[in-house]
Amino acid sequence: MANVTYDQLWKEGMVELLDQLEVNEPAAEDRSVPQDDPQRFQHNATLYIRYLQIVRKLEEAYDQIVHPQKRIDIKKTLVSVMGRVLEIKDTLIMINRDISKVNREEALTDMSAVNLDEVLVDLKLDPSVLEVPVPRYFVEDREDMEMREKLLDTYTLQFNLKDGSKEDEDDAPEEMTLENAIRAIQINERARQGRQRAKGMREIQLEEERERRAMQLGGDPAVKDADSAAVVISSRWRGYDARKKTDIMRQEELIFIGMEHPPPLEPAHDPIVALAKNRQRRKHVQRAHAEEYRQALVSLKDEVAANEAPEMREEMLDQLRDWYIKEHERTGAFPKLEQLTQEPVVEEVPLDDKQKKAKEKADKEKAAKEAKKKGKAQEEEAPPVDRHFMEGMESSFRLWSDKWQLRDEANNFAQRFDAELVKQQVRPEVEEAVREEVRQRIETELQNLEEAFERDRNKGKKKKGKGGKKGKGGKKGKKGKGKKGKAKGPKEPKDIASKTLDQLYRDLVQKELVKKHPSVHMSQYVGSFLNLGKAQEKAFFKAGEERDKLDKLKAAGKVPEDEEGAPPVEEPKFPDPSVPQVRQAVTEWCIWPLGEQELKDQWQGVNAVLLAGSPGVGKRTLANAIATETGANFFDLTPSNTNGKYPGKKGPYEMVFATLKLAKAYQPSVVWIGDVESVFKAGKGKKGAKAAGDPPNRILKPLKELVDHKSEKKRLLARNDRVLIIGATSAPASASAKETKAMLSFFKKAIFLPLPDYPSRSMVWQEALKRAGITRPPADDVQTLARITENYTSGSIMRAVRRSITQRRVDRLDRKPFGTNELIAPLAKETPIYHKEDKDNYEWYVKILGLNAKSADDSGKGGKKGKDAKGGKKK
Repeated sequence: MANVTYDQLWKEGMVELLDQLEVNEPAAEDRSVPQDDPQRFQHNATLYIRYLQIVRKLEEAYDQIVHPQKRIDIKKTLVSVMGRVLEIKDTLIMINRDISKVNREEALTDMSAVNLDEVLVDLKLDPSVLEVPVPRYFVEDREDMEMREKLLDTYTLQFNLKDGSKEDEDDAPEEMTLENAIRAIQINERARQGRQRAKGMREIQLEEERERRAMQLGGDPAVKDADSAAVVISSRWRGYDARKKTDIMRQEELIFIGMEHPPPLEPAHDPIVALAKNRQRRKHVQRAHAEEYRQALVSLKDEVAANEAPEMREEMLDQLRDWYIKEHERTGAFPKLEQLTQEPVVEEVPLDDKQKKAKEKADKEKAAKEAKKKGKAQEEEAPPVDRHFMEGMESSFRLWSDKWQLRDEANNFAQRFDAELVKQQVRPEVEEAVREEVRQRIETELQNLEEAFERDRNKGKKKKGKGGKKGKGGKKGKKGKGKKGKAKGPKEPKDIASKTLDQLYRDLVQKELVKKHPSVHMSQYVGSFLNLGKAQEKAFFKAGEERDKLDKLKAAGKVPEDEEGAPPVEEPKFPDPSVPQVRQAVTEWCIWPLGEQELKDQWQGVNAVLLAGSPGVGKRTLANAIATETGANFFDLTPSNTNGKYPGKKGPYEMVFATLKLAKAYQPSVVWIGDVESVFKAGKGKKGAKAAGDPPNRILKPLKELVDHKSEKKRLLARNDRVLIIGATSAPASASAKETKAMLSFFKKAIFLPLPDYPSRSMVWQEALKRAGITRPPADDVQTLARITENYTSGSIMRAVRRSITQRRVDRLDRKPFGTNELIAPLAKETPIYHKEDKDNYEWYVKILGLNAKSADDSGKGGKKGKDAKGGKKK
């Protein structure tokens, strides 16, 4: 695409930004609308969607525009809009919580998903607009990643460690024993012999069939009739040709009506391949233009200093000389330069009684006007709103309209830097340097003039007390120098303090606490959008209100109790977060603040996030995606990985301190803690044979002390450090109420990952087969696979595909087409998630959100059992 295409894309984003600032922002910030009003939710949801569209356009423009100065201004706008998106998302979560009447006393965390399907219908938009983009500059603009990857590869080979980027631990092949090898050879040899015998028997049967037919026709089978042979060959060929043409026509018709994908194009004619090549070409041009711009900053600064600095210097000298001459004429003494920055002191004139009364009356009228002007906003006592990102968007739009909107670039077809803009950029630096030089020069002049004036005035007199005055001045300067108490931070172990960061990094790689993670992108975590999420949510809360009313009537005796053995009443279920909503939460809470420092500084984000869900739903995949999309270092503090490392009483503290110290030094960083529910288990672990190894909760105390200490001075990680701790639990319901509360007080945000539904399983199967090499899997087969894997996770599906479709099988696809029956045997080895486990996880999720507990506990049990489960006295 041409440069003008991305300039137009940038322009569209800025025009839409102006619309939001002038129209939608005032409506969303209208405080006359109550917090729990659906209209307020509608305004903020619309604003959220519009800003996401702007972010997508600005990110694409920043990625492809090659003009270095334009990219700097686009990035400022992009970061401000991203920050505003995060603020609006927090507002939506709070409004949705108020509308839903969530019990805040029981809620341990906020919702991670907000259903906006009804807003999309009103705006006539498809769900793809809710996809939160991941800026590509998080990784591409970094220069240290290549060196870090090389260093990690070197240490991995040096210590003979497993390369985590090639193969997941769960997919590692089992160790082949001698007995298994002999058994595999026997099975394959018997199968080969059986196939060979079947092939021979089939040839014998065909030969006997030909002889029998020849005898029936009355001819000698040994004699070949040329005419009859030609007729057979011709008929067979015509049949084959007709069937082939019919298949082609059928395939074209299916493609035309959208039931089949078109065949893949050759790389030379594929527009996607051409687009990727064009992007790489523009990236090379970007780097070249950026290097030219960096060199121009130095050369043009010297040019401005040589051409304009003398004139600046003379003008400043003239102004300052005129100033101190006038001051000397007015006061009779030479002034100090500090007086230029000080406000003039106005001596207060004592007022008489009439003037005092008039002043008091004026002050009262002024205070009354200010109170009236504030109006209802003062009564509400709303907290002050941080307008950092709003001011950033407004200043960015003004900058674009003043600098770029009407700029003529007819002579800059290659989109190199603008020399005039570079001079404007470096001119303040040159002016500041000249101002400092002039200041020193004027100070010298004033000192010489003052000495000469004093010498002439005191000529013939003795100078008294001059040294004493200087001494007093010196003592005055020493006043106020108190001893400042040095803030004590966390205690650093001696072994860690004595090592450099490079040595510490080497030790952690050797102990496998720093790992190389697989390269996974957020787009690979696939799933279907929840189209009726808001309707399900409303039905859930409506059923809860009706149930509460019915319970009150039963307690009052106005409605009879349910009969014993009555059929259970099925109630609406609170909607699980869909896969796109999980991607949204992970991108907004984890990837954006981790990739951009300004977002981490200005947005009240978190340093710890909990991922909860059944085994195989994608918790480790998301952690790998976060590290990949941000180029972060990956640290692993999973109890199974830390077992036996850093032993002793002080070992856990040293291990956690070393990990967090290195993560803070090499930002951004991701600290992964798998099976985190065992870390928060109370007690010292089980005794007996199962107690082999270190207790999993040994890192809990140092982790809380260094990350979540009450005093910020005692914490090793600050709020604005780009270090993210990700905890993962596959059995959240196994933790007690106290352990769950402690876990969610440490992990301020929790994201629940449910089992994939039918449309999500279809997308997972398509993605898995595509990555394995089956580019066009039959739609009917995919639907069948999605139906039979109802209680399976996406991880089970991926493993089944990887085990069955190997590279050797892909190479033989031309001779032997792929069939779904090949996946049945590997799929049978996977363990499905049972209904009870899935239900326990769902009830845990509903409970931590502070929703009506009966809506989870009574589902499928009836109201009576729910009361008994809560400790009610009715039976």
